[in-house]
Amino acid sequence: MQQLHLLKSFKIIDGNTEARKSAYRGIAAMPRPRLPPNLVTKLAHPPTPKEAPRLWNAKRRIKGSVGLTPGQFLQIEKIPPSKWFDEYKERKESLDRKLSIEAAGETEPQSWKEGLESSEPGALSIEAAGETEPQSSKEGSEPSETSELDEETDEIELPPWKPLSRQDVDAIQKLRNGDGVLEWWKLDRKHLDKFMDAHPELRRVSSDVRSFIWETGLEMDQSSISALLQNPVRFFSASANVPHETRKQIYFPEPSDAVVLMRTPHLGPRYAAFDVPRHFSKVDLRAYLKNVYNVDVLHIRSVVVQHKVERKDPTDPYTQGPLFRPPSSKKMTCQLAQPFVYPEEVESFDAWEYKDYWNSNRAMVANERNKTSFGTTHPNKKHRQSIAQQAQDLLKGRVKWAPTWQKLGDQPATGSP
Repeated sequence: MQQLHLLKSFKIIDGNTEARKSAYRGIAAMPRPRLPPNLVTKLAHPPTPKEAPRLWNAKRRIKGSVGLTPGQFLQIEKIPPSKWFDEYKERKESLDRKLSIEAAGETEPQSWKEGLESSEPGALSIEAAGETEPQSSKEGSEPSETSELDEETDEIELPPWKPLSRQDVDAIQKLRNGDGVLEWWKLDRKHLDKFMDAHPELRRVSSDVRSFIWETGLEMDQSSISALLQNPVRFFSASANVPHETRKQIYFPEPSDAVVLMRTPHLGPRYAAFDVPRHFSKVDLRAYLKNVYNVDVLHIRSVVVQHKVERKDPTDPYTQGPLFRPPSSKKMTCQLAQPFVYPEEVESFDAWEYKDYWNSNRAMVANERNKTSFGTTHPNKKHRQSIAQQAQDLLKGRVKWAPTWQKLGDQPATGSP
């Protein structure tokens, strides 16, 4: 019989040799586990973008901060601002010498003309009559890779291009470090705006990014500046990148952090007791009463009250849950400089629907209680009392008895129009 049972089990198990051997030895073969597919959840109703304050430290903020496009960022890496500023300074000096020579009536050397003409991307073209806006490439030339990356970017209104004066060039030149790199992000607000307006790529940066560079430029380095210009929204979303002093903080206090005045008339008119958070100190309460209510405090006593041990599930008829101790509470008693009178107690709670709330709460608790074992093992006393009251009314003649079909004959059926 045992062999016959094992032979029948072969039909259930897969036809591999190992399963047959294990079944023959009397060992149950484990089926291959079937792993559920990866669950990919999506919102049924995705949230629509709403207007919100532009916070630098917000995770989900309006994408209003404008940095460099991918093509402009590649151009910045190819020609750094230090190299661009050196070329700008050299051509500025050449232009000054050219204008001074023309004013003196002398002829211009041929080498200066060759130095003024340049076809490199991002270079400046300075004419004898004055300075014009820099062009990224010559007219009629083939489009570069950087121009193709900028085709899909949004069009924004750029500020008018303004050249740097001689005084601005001298002030910017002072911010070179030991390696010869121009730390332009450490300029003051006046020269920073002029430098970024004159640069062919940095002109596109929005005003809030400029303000952030001016406020935190002394603490930033080349890598952080590159990350900021490449993607300002992603840079601002990381709270570690934004100093605490420059954030727009929104304070939401904890609901449990409340100072509650307790009604203790037995202490006298010069003493007031408060229920305060546990992290509240005597100095905090003294400053709170003085700044908010303009009340002077002479002395403060504090005590931490430890609560009794309770059960986590007192409704459980068997174990009532494990033991635990609720968090302790802190109370402070203040001696005031001037006596005070407690506010009048509220007598009418009709505005808060006090009676309706408690009646519905009692009915809900009674209904839930009747669904448990208590309702099946205990009689319904209210139902018994109502039946007894109806019998007394019938015996004393207060109510005339009639069959149900006659008593309710003139009333419409339940659910009928």
